[in-house]
Amino acid sequence: AVHDHHRESSGINAEYGGYKPTTIVGMVPTLYCTMQAASFLLNMLKDCTSPSWSTMKAQLSKVRENQQKLLRVVATGEIFIMPLVILQLFTGQSGSILTPLVYYQFLML
Repeated sequence: AVHDHHRESSGINAEYGGYKPTTIVGMVPTLYCTMQAASFLLNMLKDCTSPSWSTMKAQLSKVRENQQKLLRVVATGEIFIMPLVILQLFTGQSGSILTPLVYYQFLML
């Protein structure tokens, strides 16, 4: 039990905030897609004058206003994820050998 506690506290198991990199890899495209969808929907609803859409417009506007902050989160995630995924691949803790390959394909988009 002492050995496992030391391994977990030293970061050898290469978890990031308690989550496996595969989970964090999914966060980056999800945030990016959310920003793109919000921008697209806001452009579509721009000409809509119905009061029923005003709440959605307000929420989408908040996403657009915070776009720079969200892009910083995405960029920071991209910087930290790839070395973490590679480290887990070499230590045998990566869920699959395909994880770094799929993530690399996302980065090349």
